[in-house]
Amino acid sequence: MPVHQFTLIVEGPDLQGDALINRLFEAGCDDAAAGRIDGVQYVDFDREAASYDEAVLSAVADIERVGGVQVIRIAAAGFVSMAEIARRTGRTRESVRRWIAGARGPGGFPAPVTDPRNRHRLWRWSDVARWRALQLGEALESNDHLATAINAGLALRRHRDKLTPAGRTGLSGLAGLSPGGDVSSPPERAPASSARHEGGMRVRIHRGTKEIGGTCIEIEAQGRRIALDVGLPLDAPQDEQFHKSLLPEVPGFRDADDTLLGVLVSHPHMDHYGLARHVRPGVPVHDPEAAPVGADDQV
Repeated sequence: MPVHQFTLIVEGPDLQGDALINRLFEAGCDDAAAGRIDGVQYVDFDREAASYDEAVLSAVADIERVGGVQVIRIAAAGFVSMAEIARRTGRTRESVRRWIAGARGPGGFPAPVTDPRNRHRLWRWSDVARWRALQLGEALESNDHLATAINAGLALRRHRDKLTPAGRTGLSGLAGLSPGGDVSSPPERAPASSARHEGGMRVRIHRGTKEIGGTCIEIEAQGRRIALDVGLPLDAPQDEQFHKSLLPEVPGFRDADDTLLGVLVSHPHMDHYGLARHVRPGVPVHDPEAAPVGADDQV
């Protein structure tokens, strides 16, 4: 079984104290090491699991069994600066600047997630990685989009109190939380396509582990479900009838199912929302960077 290396950013008590080091070990984190830099606490994992998502989700559940600890995000995923893009790609900052400006390379570099007029702009790393794969033929880090989806769930959990009561109920189901806000029991290791946590959440990857694009991940907890992305595979032909046949077999996509709360689109690219128009009308489709829209609308 492969070993997956990743770092979680956490908040809560100091995990480097002797007492909590022992509690981490007892919680199943014998494959982890905690540290702190500039006041930010992190935990490095070398976790054995059938898949990356199973490794991360089981680590989140394990570490949050230590009272007061909450995982904020996966450290390697998310936003990057021009300097960080240069570091990760092995290019100079000037080379990256010319990519961004369209003065070098094929053009079409992803737009920043911050105001493009800002001096210090940020980009979503998964967007940059996809651009490199499609435009430069470079290897795509296969876990980037899974990490982005997991971080989206963690961010929603963190800000759930700002939602309506109905939204909070849906968010609790998404994040696999008990009413008190703690993961109620340790996870059970499961096959690569599905990870189940007793009293927590069950994750099923319908598409996106062995191809670029077409992502769709279903998360279930407490009898409620949410889908993360419903993307169109990049190699799909331009045929709407064929596209309908590609819609993942998620209960509620085609027929009414009240346990499906909606679809969360990680970001508005066709390989993440391109099949949304074929989801049954009435299923909410949410783009974190825009207002909620219907399944029969564009994201």
